[in-house]
Formats: sequence, C-alpha cells, structure tokens
Amino acid sequence: MLITLSLTAIAVVLGALLDALAVPALLAVAAGAVAALSRVGALRAVPLALACGAGIVHGYEARQAEQAPPPPVAGSVPVEGVVWAAWCEDGGRCRVALADARVGGAPWPRKRVTAYFHHLEAPPRVGQAVRLSAEVRSSRAADNPSPFAGRAPGRYLHAVSVPEADVGAEVAWSTAIALAVRERLDALDPDVAALFRAVVLGDRLELSPSTRWAFQDTGTAHLLAISGLHLALVGFGLYRLLLALALLWPRLAQAGRPPAVAAAGALVLLWGFGEIIAPSDATRRALVFMTLHLGAVVLARASSARRALLVAAALAVVVDPLAALRPSFQLSFAAAGSLVLGAPAMAAVRAWVAEPGRFERAGTRRVVTWAALLVTINLLTFVATAPLAAAWFGQIAPHGLWVNLLAVPLMTILVLPIGFAWVALSLALPGVAALVGVVPEAAASLLLGLVREAAALGGPATTAAWPVGLAVLAVVGLLASLAHRRLRMLGAAVMALAIALALMARAPAPPALRLTALDVGHGDALVVELPDGGVMMVDAGGTWQGGEADRRLVDRILVPALTQMGISRLDVLLVTHDDRDHIGGALPLVERVGVGELWLAPCAARTRRGKALAARVLARGGRVRLVHAHPPIVYRGAELEILWPRLSALRPDGRCRYGPNDASVAMSLGYAGRRLLLTADIEADAEASLVAEGAARLRADVLKAAHHGSKTSSTQAFLSAVKPQVVVVSGLPGRLPMPPHPSVLDRFRALGREPWITGRDGSVAVTVDARGTLTVRRASEASKSRSEGSLRPP
Repeated sequence: MLITLSLTAIAVVLGALLDALAVPALLAVAAGAVAALSRVGALRAVPLALACGAGIVHGYEARQAEQAPPPPVAGSVPVEGVVWAAWCEDGGRCRVALADARVGGAPWPRKRVTAYFHHLEAPPRVGQAVRLSAEVRSSRAADNPSPFAGRAPGRYLHAVSVPEADVGAEVAWSTAIALAVRERLDALDPDVAALFRAVVLGDRLELSPSTRWAFQDTGTAHLLAISGLHLALVGFGLYRLLLALALLWPRLAQAGRPPAVAAAGALVLLWGFGEIIAPSDATRRALVFMTLHLGAVVLARASSARRALLVAAALAVVVDPLAALRPSFQLSFAAAGSLVLGAPAMAAVRAWVAEPGRFERAGTRRVVTWAALLVTINLLTFVATAPLAAAWFGQIAPHGLWVNLLAVPLMTILVLPIGFAWVALSLALPGVAALVGVVPEAAASLLLGLVREAAALGGPATTAAWPVGLAVLAVVGLLASLAHRRLRMLGAAVMALAIALALMARAPAPPALRLTALDVGHGDALVVELPDGGVMMVDAGGTWQGGEADRRLVDRILVPALTQMGISRLDVLLVTHDDRDHIGGALPLVERVGVGELWLAPCAARTRRGKALAARVLARGGRVRLVHAHPPIVYRGAELEILWPRLSALRPDGRCRYGPNDASVAMSLGYAGRRLLLTADIEADAEASLVAEGAARLRADVLKAAHHGSKTSSTQAFLSAVKPQVVVVSGLPGRLPMPPHPSVLDRFRALGREPWITGRDGSVAVTVDARGTLTVRRASEASKSRSEGSLRPP
C-alpha cells in the first residue's frame, strides 16, 4: 500500500509538470513502476499502473485548472459575513476582513475574505454581522522576474455599498470561539496581541511590518506560523494532559487503554483547534502528520516517524497535486525530513554526552544533552531550508542559527504555553485573566525584544536568489545523505553539485548596460545594471493608498524581482520626484535592501517624503546627493548625463520653480555607441526647454516614455529630436482617463515600432552588450505577449 501511494504521489507531481516535462515524466513513472513490480509481483501490476496513470492525469488537470483565470462574476452581488478585522486610513479608505462570508448566496472558498471600501465614515465593529453589495474582482498579478510568475491571481471584494450591520447572519461555532479569543487578546499590548493572534489563531494580518521583517531577517519567521512545531506542542500537550486525567480514573486505568483514549481525545481536540484557526497548507499537513502519529497510539501500533512523514507527504500531493511545487510544502517537508532522517545523528549526540566519565552529574548531563540536541536540530533545519528560502524568497539569515537557539526555547517553553493557558483562563475567568495579563505580555515582549535586537544587529537577510530547481536538488541531496549510510556519499555529492551550480548561476555576467522596467502598475521602477557591475534603481513605484500598500508592493514585487535578478544591494537609488507612484515604495525598500547612495532631485529633497527618505538612508549608513543638470561623466563603465532639472530648480525662498512633474530628473546613459534616455514624468514645458538647449544630445536608441505615456508629454518635437528605435512605457493601458493615452501611443507607433508597455507586456529588459548590440525582451518568462528582438551595433 505504501509503495502504491508513494508512486501515485510521484506520478501526480510529474503530471503537474507534464506540459514541460512530458517525456521525462512518463519515463520516470515507468521506471518507478518497473522497480516496484520487481518487489510486489505481477498481480499488482494493473492496479499500480492504473494508480500511476490516474495520478498523471490528476496532476496535469490540476495544473491546467490553476493556470486558468477564475470565472468572472458579473456585476455586484450580495455579501454576508462576520467582521473579523477592519483597518482604515486617512480619507476613509478601509479594508474589512469577513469571516464565514457568503458571496452571492454561496460560501466563500476560504475562511476569510477582504472587502475594500473607498470611503467609510466609520468601520464596522469586530464581531458584527454585516451585509453589503460588492463586486468580485481578481487582483492584478504583476509580471516580473519571480518564481511565482504565471500563477492565477487571487480574488477580493470591491464594496459598492455601505455595510448594513446586525443582519443576523449565521456564525459558525469555530468563528464564534475565534472571535471570543480575539476579543480577549485585544486587552493586551497591541504588539503582544498581534503576536498571540498569529501563534494562537493563525492570523498574521495585524503584525506590524517591522515585526514581520524582524522575524524574516533573523530566520525565525517559522515561529509565526501554526505548523509542525506549534501543532506538535498542542497535540502532545493535550495527549499528556488527557493521559494524566485518564490515569486518575480508576476504572479507565484498570481497563489498560488510557493511552488510546488520551490519543483519541487529543485528536478530536486537535482537529477542533484546526477548525477554529485560519489554517494554512502547512497547518493541514501538520494535522495529517499528527493524526497518523496519534492514530498509531489509538490502534496500539508501533509508530514510525519516517513512515508517517512519507504517508503525509504522499496524501498531501494526491489531494493537492500542485502542493509539491509550492514553497510551503517544500520548506515544511525539508525541515521535517531533516529532523526525522537526522534522528541517528541526534542519537549519536545523546550517546556522546552519556559516555561514562564525560559528565559526572546527572543535572549537567541533562543540560548538555538538551543544548547539544538544540544545536543539532537548529543546524539540520537551517541547512535543509536555507537553499529553498534563498530560491523562493531571496532570504538567507546566517545569524538565525544563534537567534533560533534562543527564540525557539522561548517560544516553546514560555510564549506558547503561557499564551494558550492565558487564553483558556480568559475564556473561563475573564477577571482573573485580566489580573495576570502582565505574564503573557512579559513572555511575548521578551521574544519580540530578542528578535528585534537581533534583526537590528544583523540587518536585512535579502540575498541574490538561487534557481528553484537547484535549491530543491540540494535539499534532496541532503535528505538522501541522512536517509541511509549507503547514500551518504552520493547525497553529499549531489548537494555539493547543486550548490556549485547555484553559485555559478550567480556569477557576474559579461559587461553590458541593462535596463529593466519593472511592472509596478501605474508607476516607475527601473533597474539599471551598469557595465562594471554596479546597480542603480531609478524610482521605486508606489500606490495611491500609500502606507501598507506600499510595503506590500516592496515585499511582493520589488524585492522578489531584485533578488531573482541577482541583486541584493543597490549602489544608487535615484528618486526622480515626489509623486507617490515614484517615491512611495522607496522608504520601505531601503528597509529591505542596502542602499549606498540616495540621489534626489532638488525639489524632491524639500518635501516631507523626501526628507524622511534621506534621513532613513543616512541612518542606515548611506549617503545622500542632490542631482541636477550636469555635463556627462563616466560612471561605473557607462556615460551618465543628468539633463534636467537645472541647478536653479529651487527659488531663493526654497520653493520649487517647476511644477511637480517638470521637477523630475531626466537622464541619459550611454554605452558602446548606444544611448538610453530616461525622462521620468517631465511634461511639454521641460521637453521644449531640453529641445531648445540642444536637440542633438537628446538623440537616443531607447526612450523610457515620460509620464507613463500621458498626453501632457512626448510632444512631436521632442520625439523628432530623440528619434528612438525602442519606446518603453511604464503604466497600465486601458484605464482612461489615466495614461497611457491612445494618441500618444499612436505617436510612438508612427516611429515604426510598437511601444513596450509594462502593464501589458510585463517587465521589459533592454540590454546593450560590449559590441553595441541592443536586445529587448520580456524580463519575466511568464509574459508571452511580445516576441524578443535585437538591433545590431550602429
């Protein structure tokens, strides 16, 4: 049975990759089936072949279903639900998370859904049942270099009416308990309450960005997820508690099955806990593993951690064919696999400590054994997960090795037990819980303080990303070397080869000038890779909402794109002007990526956002320069000329001489006989001034269109002076009256080429090599709307 389940799971994974790996997949399944048949006999040939075939079909269909966009929902639909949380910003813009939502009369597929309101006088109260009308929309999936490219976008609710409160919507028992726990946690310090909501209820929505980043940068983000560690503590804690109670009942103790009764009770409570929280995929997999383990106790069968882990992985893949292709699955089973397969190493550590004469006192032996096991566990899980974290998220935190040595015991010995005990007490005896609320606050504050101080000491964990396939290969090599003595050398060789290939993939490319216009919606975010290896970023995008939306832009788009491009530090961040769609992402970006120098336009340096950005860069050890029109210089292997604004951009009284857009920095970059002209948001007046100062110096092969292709810019006189062969527009087409405007796009087409538009074509990469060959292509492999092209040297 185990062989059939394992081969079926392999077939499912290969079926999910069938569009790219059709022949290798079929050959691998055939080889596995032949190898298995040599052991199980011919009688099982037909069922095994059918299981493998069904697995391939199941995986292939699941992959096609995920790539297909969700069916549209026309018009507004009625929505009912219970308010789980609400966040509002200046101007009345609000996000409201609803639990037990029914959309159009049907249950929403996830436990919670977010509804966005453009304006609310006051947010609805948490726990209130509400009814509203909303449109079901698909979130726009930006198309940038990313291992997540090509996945179907998520869906959300765009509210078109004010919520009607107290409508008597049905509330599930699990949601009622979760809301009661949430209400009790609100009595604690906000940071502490947010931490306990994450580790007790699985709700990380209200963790502050600084807290999330601190856990990421110290390699302790796993402590915020309800997965194997948390469920093991909850499950075995419940088992021990129920076992102790069962042994106190003489009739049950004399029956001889207290362990089975305790395990069965623990399973019921554990699955009930899973219903109360917002379970992630990792939570569900951990529940399956715990069910297999405690189920063996119920059935009085010997429990094998290896077998339970294998069955849990196979079941997860059969139920969700795409699970093995996701980072959550890979990280979960890499960590769990390293611990299960590393059991002999931990046994060797115990044996070494227990050797006669090494430690005389029993207390000393226990402490040393505990510390040595913790170091071994920490090292195994770090080595098993670091390649995957680097590949998927561009994050490696070497200092996490020592931080976890302190943070994991704090979480398991203090924070979780005290947190669960206080929550239970607050539900039973609220008054008593209020008196001892300082205890969970002290425990959580100790953990938060440790993580934040360690994050400040170690800095951002951002690193150049590894190829996902090589990271998986490295982890497979490690697990193989731990699985069996005979595989030790082979596994180590595979792991070393994967690491070597990953490092080679990050080797410096031949000298070239590369411009990548990232897809950030309506905004500019240009990455310039200079011939000598330096990196400049021109603007960092931004959202009209600002705040948390800008941080999401950085976390989900900018940092992943940079790390996938092999960039973990910027030599220069140039912010052309103070418009939100250019400067909005800059402040959170400098928190995640090192910045050597900040270049600011004179007018932008006088604004509130510009001053805050400059102060933050200086605080992190960077430098700040004001840039204005200047003759060409050689900078990092390329010719750089700042064309605009003039030195006189600021009046004597400190006010800006130009309008917000005409105060932008326009610049040109030259290399190997080619020129790239980047014009930010300058408009017709600035363009006319540049043409009047000398049209010849505006001549360029590549033009990054001004102001997202707006009709306020790209005048015919300016385009006649530039004569570009390639035009790149940063923006979202089809959203009139917002740019790009059709009349301007027609002007670009009149030059003889279709413009590249990031919102339509995805991120665009322009490369000029040392011979002057200019190549334009999609930076993301997921985009298929445009073909590549190249121009020979001039």
